[in-house]
Amino acid sequence: HAEAIWSIDIRRPTEHQPTVSLVTGSADKTVRFWEIETADGQTPILTQTRTLEMSDDVVAVRFSNSIDPSK
Repeated sequence: HAEAIWSIDIRRPTEHQPTVSLVTGSADKTVRFWEIETADGQTPILTQTRTLEMSDDVVAVRFSNSIDPSK
């Protein structure tokens, strides 16, 4: 992010999503999705997977807690 991060949410691994995921919202008007990848005994690696451009600052983000992966 180029400006302040206002919000972050963490999603634990599930059967449909086997990695830890993060989502962040920022004053730079973006929502960014991240995955934490780890190999056995290695240092975790934070990888950005996608970015959403918004028209205003993003002050809150949240993963859906639905068990239906289509939601």
